[in-house]
Amino acid sequence: MLLRKIKAWLTLQEFKTLKFDQLMQLIEQLGHPENYIGEKNDLWLEVDFLNPQMIDLLQRDYTPQNWDKIVKIVENFSLQFISILDDEYPEELKTIFHAPLFLFCLGDISLLKKDKKGAVVGTRKPSAYGRMITQQMCKQLCLADYVIVSGLAAGIDSEAHKTALETNGKTIAVLAHGLEMIYPPQNRDLAKEIKQNGLLITEYPPYSKMNKWYFIQRNRIISGLSRFTAVMEGKAKSGAMLTANFALEQGRDIFALPGNINSENAEGPNNLIQKGANCINTVHAVNDFYNEIPEFETNKTIIDLNPDEELIYKIVKDNPPHIHADDLILITSFDFGKLSSTIFMLELKNLIRKIDGNSYMCCN
Repeated sequence: MLLRKIKAWLTLQEFKTLKFDQLMQLIEQLGHPENYIGEKNDLWLEVDFLNPQMIDLLQRDYTPQNWDKIVKIVENFSLQFISILDDEYPEELKTIFHAPLFLFCLGDISLLKKDKKGAVVGTRKPSAYGRMITQQMCKQLCLADYVIVSGLAAGIDSEAHKTALETNGKTIAVLAHGLEMIYPPQNRDLAKEIKQNGLLITEYPPYSKMNKWYFIQRNRIISGLSRFTAVMEGKAKSGAMLTANFALEQGRDIFALPGNINSENAEGPNNLIQKGANCINTVHAVNDFYNEIPEFETNKTIIDLNPDEELIYKIVKDNPPHIHADDLILITSFDFGKLSSTIFMLELKNLIRKIDGNSYMCCN
């Protein structure tokens, strides 16, 4: 039954002379296509908006591209298939332009029906600051029971997914290709973790040819699924900004992380803020906007610090995004040995972190 269902939907998708509006009208009028696609059926007598030649072709048995391979992967890997007519299909996607007709899934499909989903996207080559704020903000979102949605790309996307998993939260990765492969290849292990503790989805059948356009189209699903889209870093013309544009078209909230005006990766977020996007001025910005209270806020772990550790921690925290070790020596008059030992203890307590150039950032 599942294979018959998949075959009918793929037939509709590959029928190039059938316009999207006509396709939607057809399924609205006749219902699930496995009941009439590829066979002569009295239901076709109700269709008056397609010409007889098209109806005749749609009644013929048709074998979708790569069908034998698709059959094997569906049977061997327990792929799940959700059409736009199914109850499991997320309501948010039904309202976007050119909604995906179906989704191939691996993992926990119940995540698609969660009300609190948020997209976190950005450049494939983030700064240490961008990585850190992404991690901290995603942790806060997971603690407030948000499902993190992203595209499994290198960089910010990967940090968002990883943080969700490390925080025992949930995450959805939207792919721009079939589920038989993972791109980029270095994220295969991450994808396996997401399959076990989250969800992998795509609108593309297994063994679809890679296409740059698919990566652009994938972004409309990332934003469409989500209450908001947060752009952490990215050039003015980038995939992250395309996701933000889709989110704007879909009426979703936009958040952006401000950055150094001399950095290309700050161009996108800074432009969004200039045009009215919500500014990520703290790692709690999204939660504060929606009046969400992370679970840990009512039960914080108290970390004991000695006076020297308190001083260094406060200085680092009060000088975002980072401060150089030389400046810490100037401010505190500590000698190098004393500063090094104090910093080492703060790093062990996961309160500060070293970045490039012997500078330090606050971790919370």
